[in-house]
Amino acid sequence: MSKSFGGRPRLPREEKRDRRIVTFLTGEERSMLERFARNADLSLSRACHDLLVLGMDQMASLQADTEKGSEK
Repeated sequence: MSKSFGGRPRLPREEKRDRRIVTFLTGEERSMLERFARNADLSLSRACHDLLVLGMDQMASLQADTEKGSEK
């Protein structure tokens, strides 16, 4: 019989975020990020994650458009 500790259930392995990236910001960049998070009613960590994912999606889209253009 397994013990139930309560709390949030574990995420499936493919959804678990367990990799860390560290970056440094200027004071102004940090203030902008904090303002964005506050206005979006997000934690600072969630705001960083959402912006990172959005940026990666945009980069992938631009890359796909560039690759299509070079095939012509």
